[in-house]
Amino acid sequence: MKRRVDAKRLLLCLASGCGIGVVYALAFRGRYQTAYVLLIDALHTGGTCLLLLGLLRAALNLGLFDSVAYGFRRMHAVNRRARGEEMPEEQAEDSLGSYYAYRSRSRIRSRTAELLLSGGFMVLAGIVWSCILYL
Repeated sequence: MKRRVDAKRLLLCLASGCGIGVVYALAFRGRYQTAYVLLIDALHTGGTCLLLLGLLRAALNLGLFDSVAYGFRRMHAVNRRARGEEMPEEQAEDSLGSYYAYRSRSRIRSRTAELLLSGGFMVLAGIVWSCILYL
């Protein structure tokens, strides 16, 4: 049975989220009174960035922007043909076919589970840390 979540990719996503948090902490370290508040904000910032990136990748995997990409490819092929330029076979207007054929092509889907899990973990850690600090 294939594992759904790759541990190496999960750790890489956590490390990148922590890197975003460190950059945020270095950029705004002089504006806060305590290091605890800075740590909470860094965790929230890194986690939120990972969550938003995961949601964007999920939207791309579901084909949210396929109609826009198809329209631009179609328009580009028509403009190139009108100017009389030579086009490769795969970029010709007729090779795009209908929108249904364009959408049903097999594509490599990027994985989003690691981004969503690591971002959610970082946001949850920030919430727990703020509850400990303020309660």
